[in-house]
Amino acid sequence: MTRILLAALAVALLLSGVQTFRADRLKAALVIANAELKQLREYRDTAKADAQTQADQCLSRVNEARQSARRIETIIERPTHVDPQGCAVRELVPADELREALQPAAPPA
Repeated sequence: MTRILLAALAVALLLSGVQTFRADRLKAALVIANAELKQLREYRDTAKADAQTQADQCLSRVNEARQSARRIETIIERPTHVDPQGCAVRELVPADELREALQPAAPPA
């Protein structure tokens, strides 16, 4: 009977050791998973910030193109004058004005 009790006690100790080993292994896996989760969150935050930066830059370029298009439109839509013979005469556009209209706006200082 004593042998059975000792065997049962040995099996119980062995199983508790296995359970402790499993618990330690799970704790280690949890630490690793939390570290990976932290890295993924940082990556996501960086990706969001990069995406927002790219969107802002794109919007800025679109706005610059729209401003340039408006300046070009004002040059193109200037009224034509009629000379004494009845012919339509357009005035010359200075080269500086054309150059300024075609180039993007200067960045704000």
